[in-house]
Amino acid sequence: MDGEGGGGSGASDAVLGAISLDNYTFDKWINLEGYKFFVKFDVAYPYGEFQDEWVRLAPLAQNVSQFFIAEVGVEFDDGMERNEKLAKRYNLLKTEDLPVMLLVNGPDDWITYTGPNVTEAMTSWLRRQGVKMPSFGTIADLDDEVVSFIKGGLTDARVEAVQILVDAKFADERKAAWYPKIMKKLQEKGKGYAETEGARLEKLLTGAMADDKRADLKEKLLILGVFQEALGKGKDEL
Repeated sequence: MDGEGGGGSGASDAVLGAISLDNYTFDKWINLEGYKFFVKFDVAYPYGEFQDEWVRLAPLAQNVSQFFIAEVGVEFDDGMERNEKLAKRYNLLKTEDLPVMLLVNGPDDWITYTGPNVTEAMTSWLRRQGVKMPSFGTIADLDDEVVSFIKGGLTDARVEAVQILVDAKFADERKAAWYPKIMKKLQEKGKGYAETEGARLEKLLTGAMADDKRADLKEKLLILGVFQEALGKGKDEL
């Protein structure tokens, strides 16, 4: 089969929240003016830990305006090609190059995602690229406090109030402790800390580490995403 004959991702199970693109439909979608697409090029039948993370990520975009999660299934084998020419457009030449995620902003405008293949990192990265992905796995009451902290000028009084709230209401939730800690870091290092620390954690998560350490870093990355989103909203209001 010629590369133009690929039809759909070929995945055995549809991923909820993701659209399947192929040689016939890809350009029609990405030419939609004002839309962004986070596209995963992968083997036709993906499985394993990363696919589990992708399945977690896709539904989170359901309410994000002018943004889609998408996937393209690829096969390079002679006689069994699927979307091969489309993959080669992005310099994906063999199965070992997959999976690759691209944030596509138009026919000639894309950014390759190079962070760890975990939902928390991908969500955080997308927010930094201007995609208003929602936070998840955070604490709503404390998320509201982050917005107040940013709008109110990073005051000591707000940090103290949040620490009291954490101690009184969320003492049993380990991730709650990250909120006042990150607030203090923003006071010390400036508002750019949320972005630079998020990038640092994403890099760390690409390496090997104990499971408990990985879980701790993923929780911190989630909370940093709340700060990144709040800081972005602050810019929009200026």
